[in-house]
Amino acid sequence: MGDPIVRLNVGGKPFDAAESTLTRSPFFARMFDGSMAPPKLDRDDRIFVDHDPEGFAAVLRYLRTGVEHQLDSNAMMSFEYFGLGVQEEEPEMTVEGLPGYEDVVKTLKRSGKI
Repeated sequence: MGDPIVRLNVGGKPFDAAESTLTRSPFFARMFDGSMAPPKLDRDDRIFVDHDPEGFAAVLRYLRTGVEHQLDSNAMMSFEYFGLGVQEEEPEMTVEGLPGYEDVVKTLKRSGKI
């Protein structure tokens, strides 16, 4: 049988994805493990998700590739909605920016250690 294909209707736009792809999201994992109410189906028997389709497209791309592309605020809200944390870029840390750095350097120079 393999990996079932799930047919979705997200905000009126159809999407198809493998169940294993979708269950990388906690939202869909709960949906398929039965820990939330059964999903509503549209007239074409697609699972209806009342959410913005453009934001969901970014989520699905991430679930398929594992790569966060440039995310606008709409996509970031969708990541939160589907239980995916957005990875904030960590600022680059350097010792030069730390308070007291200049004093430490002066002391080390005077002592001959640098």
